[in-house]
Amino acid sequence: MSVVSGKENFDRIYNCQDPRPYFTTLRPLDYRIHRHAIPIFDRCAKLLSAHRNLRRIKMVDLCAGYGVNAALLRFRVTLDDLYTLYDAESTPPLHAGVSLEDWDRRFFASRLCGNGSIGPVVAIDKAERAVRYAESVGLVDYGASEDLEDGEPSTELRHRLLGANLVTITGGMGYIGPRTMGNILANVGPSILPWIIAFPLVGTPLGPFFRVFSDFGLRVEVWDDETFPQRRVANGEDRLHFVSGVCGHAPSPSMSPEYLQTRLLCARPADEADVLPLSDIV
Repeated sequence: MSVVSGKENFDRIYNCQDPRPYFTTLRPLDYRIHRHAIPIFDRCAKLLSAHRNLRRIKMVDLCAGYGVNAALLRFRVTLDDLYTLYDAESTPPLHAGVSLEDWDRRFFASRLCGNGSIGPVVAIDKAERAVRYAESVGLVDYGASEDLEDGEPSTELRHRLLGANLVTITGGMGYIGPRTMGNILANVGPSILPWIIAFPLVGTPLGPFFRVFSDFGLRVEVWDDETFPQRRVANGEDRLHFVSGVCGHAPSPSMSPEYLQTRLLCARPADEADVLPLSDIV
Protein backbone atom coordinates (compact mmCIF):
# COMPACT_ATOMS: atom_id res chain seq x y z
CA MET A 1 0.00 0.00 0.00
CA SER A 2 1.29 3.44 -0.85
CA VAL A 3 2.08 5.85 1.97
CA VAL A 4 1.80 8.86 -0.32
CA SER A 5 -1.97 9.22 -0.53
CA GLY A 6 -2.84 12.91 -0.25
CA LYS A 7 0.19 13.88 -2.30
CA GLU A 8 -0.39 15.07 -5.87
CA ASN A 9 -1.29 12.01 -7.95
CA PHE A 10 0.81 11.38 -11.05
CA ASP A 11 -0.32 7.81 -11.74
CA ARG A 12 -1.37 8.78 -15.26
CA ILE A 13 2.23 9.41 -16.35
CA TYR A 14 4.05 6.45 -14.82
CA ASN A 15 3.00 3.71 -17.24
CA CYS A 16 2.65 5.23 -20.71
CA GLN A 17 3.84 3.92 -24.06
CA ASP A 18 6.76 6.37 -24.03
CA PRO A 19 8.27 8.88 -21.57
CA ARG A 20 6.87 12.09 -23.07
CA PRO A 21 3.91 12.51 -20.64
CA TYR A 22 6.28 11.88 -17.71
CA PHE A 23 8.78 14.55 -18.67
CA THR A 24 6.31 17.16 -19.94
CA THR A 25 4.30 16.86 -16.71
CA LEU A 26 7.22 16.97 -14.28
CA ARG A 27 9.34 19.61 -16.00
CA PRO A 28 7.13 22.55 -14.90
CA LEU A 29 7.42 21.22 -11.33
CA ASP A 30 11.23 21.27 -11.59
CA TYR A 31 11.50 17.56 -10.78
CA ARG A 32 15.15 17.53 -9.80
CA ILE A 33 15.99 14.70 -7.41
CA HIS A 34 18.20 13.12 -10.10
CA ARG A 35 20.45 16.20 -10.05
CA HIS A 36 21.35 15.31 -6.46
CA ALA A 37 21.08 11.52 -6.56
CA ILE A 38 23.09 10.72 -9.70
CA PRO A 39 26.44 12.12 -8.44
CA ILE A 40 25.98 10.13 -5.22
CA PHE A 41 25.07 6.94 -7.08
CA ASP A 42 28.12 7.44 -9.30
CA ARG A 43 30.44 7.90 -6.31
CA CYS A 44 28.99 4.76 -4.70
CA ALA A 45 29.61 2.79 -7.89
CA LYS A 46 33.22 3.96 -8.06
CA LEU A 47 33.84 3.22 -4.36
CA LEU A 48 32.27 -0.22 -4.66
CA SER A 49 34.23 -1.00 -7.80
CA ALA A 50 37.52 -0.08 -6.15
CA HIS A 51 36.80 -1.62 -2.73
CA ARG A 52 35.49 -4.91 -4.11
CA ASN A 53 38.05 -5.05 -6.91
CA LEU A 54 35.41 -5.11 -9.65
CA ARG A 55 35.79 -3.65 -13.12
CA ARG A 56 32.10 -2.74 -13.13
CA ILE A 57 29.30 -3.25 -10.68
CA LYS A 58 25.83 -4.69 -11.19
CA MET A 59 23.07 -2.25 -10.27
CA VAL A 60 19.41 -2.83 -9.41
CA ASP A 61 17.19 0.22 -9.88
CA LEU A 62 13.95 -0.02 -7.89
CA CYS A 63 10.85 1.86 -9.03
CA ALA A 64 12.88 2.44 -12.18
CA GLY A 65 10.10 3.73 -14.43
CA TYR A 66 11.44 4.75 -17.83
CA GLY A 67 15.05 4.17 -16.81
CA VAL A 68 16.07 7.73 -15.96
CA ASN A 69 18.72 6.72 -13.41
CA ALA A 70 20.32 4.32 -15.87
CA ALA A 71 20.23 6.93 -18.64
CA LEU A 72 22.03 9.52 -16.53
CA LEU A 73 24.59 7.07 -15.15
CA ARG A 74 25.47 5.12 -18.29
CA PHE A 75 25.07 7.64 -21.11
CA ARG A 76 26.41 11.08 -21.94
CA VAL A 77 23.15 12.88 -21.22
CA THR A 78 21.91 15.24 -18.53
CA LEU A 79 18.47 15.65 -16.99
CA ASP A 80 18.02 18.80 -19.07
CA ASP A 81 18.86 16.78 -22.19
CA LEU A 82 16.06 14.36 -21.35
CA TYR A 83 13.57 17.16 -20.68
CA THR A 84 14.44 18.61 -24.08
CA LEU A 85 14.40 15.24 -25.83
CA TYR A 86 10.85 14.49 -24.71
CA ASP A 87 9.43 18.00 -24.94
CA ALA A 88 6.42 17.90 -27.27
CA GLU A 89 7.61 20.97 -29.16
CA SER A 90 11.20 19.80 -29.62
CA THR A 91 10.71 16.09 -30.30
CA PRO A 92 12.34 15.55 -33.70
CA PRO A 93 10.03 14.82 -36.63
CA LEU A 94 9.92 11.09 -37.27
CA HIS A 95 10.12 9.72 -40.75
CA ALA A 96 7.76 7.06 -42.00
CA GLY A 97 8.49 3.75 -40.35
CA VAL A 98 10.67 5.28 -37.61
CA SER A 99 9.04 5.26 -34.19
CA LEU A 100 10.07 7.32 -31.17
CA GLU A 101 11.34 4.08 -29.71
CA ASP A 102 13.62 3.55 -32.73
CA TRP A 103 14.82 7.14 -32.51
CA ASP A 104 15.61 6.78 -28.80
CA ARG A 105 17.45 3.53 -29.36
CA ARG A 106 19.77 5.25 -31.85
CA PHE A 107 20.06 8.41 -29.75
CA PHE A 108 21.23 6.57 -26.63
CA ALA A 109 23.43 4.10 -28.51
CA SER A 110 25.44 7.05 -29.82
CA ARG A 111 25.95 8.38 -26.28
CA LEU A 112 26.91 5.24 -24.36
CA CYS A 113 29.78 5.73 -21.92
CA GLY A 114 32.27 2.95 -22.40
CA ASN A 115 34.43 3.41 -19.33
CA GLY A 116 32.08 3.96 -16.38
CA SER A 117 31.77 1.92 -13.20
CA ILE A 118 28.17 0.85 -13.90
CA GLY A 119 27.82 -2.53 -15.59
CA PRO A 120 24.54 -4.43 -16.02
CA VAL A 121 21.42 -2.64 -14.79
CA VAL A 122 18.31 -4.51 -13.68
CA ALA A 123 15.23 -2.29 -13.59
CA ILE A 124 12.24 -3.23 -11.43
CA ASP A 125 8.90 -1.45 -11.58
CA LYS A 126 5.23 -2.46 -11.56
CA ALA A 127 4.72 -0.10 -14.52
CA GLU A 128 5.06 -2.68 -17.28
CA ARG A 129 5.07 -0.33 -20.27
CA ALA A 130 7.58 2.05 -18.71
CA VAL A 131 10.12 -0.60 -17.78
CA ARG A 132 9.63 -2.35 -21.14
CA TYR A 133 10.45 0.95 -22.88
CA ALA A 134 13.62 1.36 -20.82
CA GLU A 135 14.77 -2.11 -21.82
CA SER A 136 13.72 -1.76 -25.46
CA VAL A 137 15.72 1.43 -26.08
CA GLY A 138 18.79 0.01 -24.33
CA LEU A 139 18.84 2.02 -21.12
CA VAL A 140 18.72 -1.09 -18.93
CA ASP A 141 19.81 -4.67 -19.54
CA TYR A 142 16.73 -6.29 -18.03
CA GLY A 143 13.38 -4.86 -17.02
CA ALA A 144 11.05 -6.68 -14.63
CA SER A 145 7.48 -5.50 -14.11
CA GLU A 146 6.99 -7.51 -10.93
CA ASP A 147 5.32 -6.61 -7.65
CA LEU A 148 7.73 -7.84 -5.00
CA GLU A 149 5.51 -6.61 -2.19
CA ASP A 150 2.72 -9.06 -2.99
CA GLY A 151 4.71 -11.93 -4.50
CA GLU A 152 8.06 -13.64 -4.86
CA PRO A 153 10.45 -12.74 -7.70
CA SER A 154 10.23 -14.87 -10.82
CA THR A 155 12.92 -17.41 -11.63
CA GLU A 156 14.35 -15.07 -14.26
CA LEU A 157 14.46 -12.11 -11.88
CA ARG A 158 16.13 -14.22 -9.19
CA HIS A 159 18.83 -15.07 -11.71
CA ARG A 160 19.24 -11.41 -12.68
CA LEU A 161 19.55 -10.28 -9.05
CA LEU A 162 22.47 -12.59 -8.33
CA GLY A 163 25.65 -10.65 -7.65
CA ALA A 164 24.05 -7.22 -7.44
CA ASN A 165 26.33 -4.66 -5.77
CA LEU A 166 24.18 -1.53 -5.67
CA VAL A 167 20.44 -0.96 -5.24
CA THR A 168 19.17 2.54 -6.05
CA ILE A 169 15.86 4.29 -5.39
CA THR A 170 15.06 7.90 -6.17
CA GLY A 171 11.33 8.57 -6.25
CA GLY A 172 9.68 5.37 -5.09
CA MET A 173 10.41 4.63 -1.43
CA GLY A 174 6.85 5.52 -0.45
CA TYR A 175 5.37 3.12 -2.98
CA ILE A 176 7.09 -0.04 -1.78
CA GLY A 177 7.44 -1.78 1.55
CA PRO A 178 9.95 -3.85 3.50
CA ARG A 179 8.94 -7.10 1.78
CA THR A 180 10.24 -5.75 -1.52
CA MET A 181 13.60 -5.04 0.06
CA GLY A 182 13.63 -8.44 1.72
CA ASN A 183 12.93 -10.18 -1.58
CA ILE A 184 15.84 -8.40 -3.21
CA LEU A 185 18.32 -8.96 -0.39
CA ALA A 186 17.37 -12.64 -0.17
CA ASN A 187 18.23 -13.19 -3.83
CA VAL A 188 21.42 -11.25 -4.51
CA GLY A 189 23.57 -14.16 -3.44
CA PRO A 190 25.10 -15.74 -0.35
CA SER A 191 28.29 -13.69 -0.21
CA ILE A 192 28.61 -9.90 -0.13
CA LEU A 193 25.38 -7.93 0.14
CA PRO A 194 24.71 -4.78 -1.93
CA TRP A 195 24.69 -1.20 -0.86
CA ILE A 196 21.21 0.29 -0.81
CA ILE A 197 21.13 4.01 -1.59
CA ALA A 198 17.71 5.67 -1.45
CA PHE A 199 16.14 9.13 -1.28
CA PRO A 200 12.87 8.75 0.65
CA LEU A 201 10.66 11.77 1.12
CA VAL A 202 11.00 13.35 4.54
CA GLY A 203 8.15 11.90 6.59
CA THR A 204 8.16 8.47 4.91
CA PRO A 205 7.94 5.80 7.67
CA LEU A 206 11.30 4.04 7.59
CA GLY A 207 11.19 1.82 10.70
CA PRO A 208 10.00 -1.32 8.86
CA PHE A 209 12.81 -0.89 6.30
CA PHE A 210 15.39 -0.47 9.05
CA ARG A 211 14.30 -3.78 10.59
CA VAL A 212 14.70 -5.63 7.30
CA PHE A 213 18.13 -4.12 6.69
CA SER A 214 19.20 -5.08 10.21
CA ASP A 215 17.92 -8.63 9.75
CA PHE A 216 20.27 -8.97 6.78
CA GLY A 217 23.20 -7.50 8.67
CA LEU A 218 23.26 -4.10 7.00
CA ARG A 219 24.09 -0.93 8.89
CA VAL A 220 21.65 1.91 8.19
CA GLU A 221 22.75 5.54 8.05
CA VAL A 222 20.69 8.62 7.28
CA TRP A 223 22.47 11.81 6.25
CA ASP A 224 21.05 14.46 8.56
CA ASP A 225 23.20 17.43 7.54
CA GLU A 226 20.99 18.39 4.62
CA THR A 227 17.89 17.46 2.65
CA PHE A 228 17.60 17.13 -1.11
CA PRO A 229 14.71 18.69 -3.06
CA GLN A 230 12.63 16.30 -5.15
CA ARG A 231 10.22 18.65 -6.95
CA ARG A 232 8.23 21.83 -6.47
CA VAL A 233 4.95 21.35 -4.61
CA ALA A 234 2.04 21.19 -7.04
CA ASN A 235 -0.70 22.81 -4.98
CA GLY A 236 -1.89 23.64 -1.47
CA GLU A 237 -3.00 20.09 -0.68
CA ASP A 238 0.36 18.79 -1.86
CA ARG A 239 2.13 21.24 0.47
CA LEU A 240 -0.15 20.38 3.40
CA HIS A 241 0.52 16.66 2.97
CA PHE A 242 4.26 17.24 2.99
CA VAL A 243 4.21 19.56 6.01
CA SER A 244 2.07 17.12 7.98
CA GLY A 245 4.47 14.33 7.05
CA VAL A 246 7.48 16.13 8.52
CA CYS A 247 5.89 16.81 11.90
CA GLY A 248 8.33 15.60 14.48
CA HIS A 249 11.30 16.04 12.13
CA ALA A 250 13.57 19.00 12.78
CA PRO A 251 13.83 20.95 9.50
CA SER A 252 17.30 21.41 8.09
CA PRO A 253 18.51 24.81 6.87
CA SER A 254 18.20 23.63 3.27
CA MET A 255 14.55 22.62 3.59
CA SER A 256 12.19 24.77 1.53
CA PRO A 257 8.39 24.67 1.79
CA GLU A 258 8.23 25.20 -1.97
CA TYR A 259 9.84 21.83 -2.65
CA LEU A 260 9.19 18.31 -1.43
CA GLN A 261 12.35 17.24 0.37
CA THR A 262 14.13 13.91 0.61
CA ARG A 263 16.86 12.50 2.81
CA LEU A 264 19.74 10.26 1.84
CA LEU A 265 19.45 6.75 3.28
CA CYS A 266 22.34 4.32 3.02
CA ALA A 267 22.33 0.64 4.11
CA ARG A 268 25.64 -1.21 3.78
CA PRO A 269 27.61 -4.10 5.26
CA ALA A 270 29.08 -2.83 8.52
CA ASP A 271 32.69 -3.56 7.62
CA GLU A 272 32.43 -1.43 4.47
CA ALA A 273 30.60 1.35 6.30
CA ASP A 274 33.51 1.44 8.78
CA VAL A 275 36.16 2.09 6.13
CA LEU A 276 34.06 4.09 3.67
CA PRO A 277 32.28 6.78 5.72
CA LEU A 278 29.04 8.30 4.54
CA SER A 279 30.73 11.70 4.30
CA ASP A 280 32.88 10.33 1.47
CA ILE A 281 29.72 9.54 -0.49
CA VAL A 282 27.93 12.84 -0.04
